[in-house]
Amino acid sequence: MSRKLARGMEIGLYSLFIEEIGALVVSDLHLGYEIYLGEIGVHVPLTQYKKIREYLEENIEEFDPQMLIVLGDLKHDFSKASWQEWREIKDFFDLFSGREVHLIRGNHDNYLKPIARKRGIELKDQITIGKYKFFHGHKPVELGKVNLMGHEHPAISIRDEMGVKWKFKCLLYGEFEKSDLIVLPSMSPLMGGTEVNVSGREDLLSPILRERGVDHMRVYVVDEEAGIYEFPRIRELKTELLDDAIH
Repeated sequence: MSRKLARGMEIGLYSLFIEEIGALVVSDLHLGYEIYLGEIGVHVPLTQYKKIREYLEENIEEFDPQMLIVLGDLKHDFSKASWQEWREIKDFFDLFSGREVHLIRGNHDNYLKPIARKRGIELKDQITIGKYKFFHGHKPVELGKVNLMGHEHPAISIRDEMGVKWKFKCLLYGEFEKSDLIVLPSMSPLMGGTEVNVSGREDLLSPILRERGVDHMRVYVVDEEAGIYEFPRIRELKTELLDDAIH
């Protein structure tokens, strides 16, 4: 499952592959989320990582990446590294054994450094490889030429002609003067996301997006069952019906 985004870049299953540097880019996995929910009284089965691993395996099979770049929030719990996080993150690293791994620090990634250090992986606030700049998106940064971020968990919400509301995770792509900006969806099946075509500018999570706005950005819906679809720009989706949006 993939769709070309721009020259040398393909949208995968909740991912982006950059052919020029052989990099698979993912974001906002929030491993350990079920244990966190249990601690606040919401009990769900430990099924998230199994699904995420399936997504990752599909991406590896399709793209055979040389490197992995995680755009932050690999784990969920702010206050500690839970036993679930340790177990799942170790297996995550095993899955990419033999490939170069880069970890970007997200706002949820407290206590990730000790786990990463055991595998010789450094946790960084941002990295630049060639013309590509990678960061999480929870704080302001100076944009480079082609910028990739997460944090926002972008999604769109549209009602069809029957009045039924549909919500889809999506990747956003837009141009800001001399910079391109790509916002990846969360790979976590438990994270719904910010409805970018419904939320006001002031309600966006990322200060980068609040400052610049998202109305002009292109939308690429990513759904494990339906596939990958290009939709109109966000400003148009504020009035479009679902049947008119898919093409």
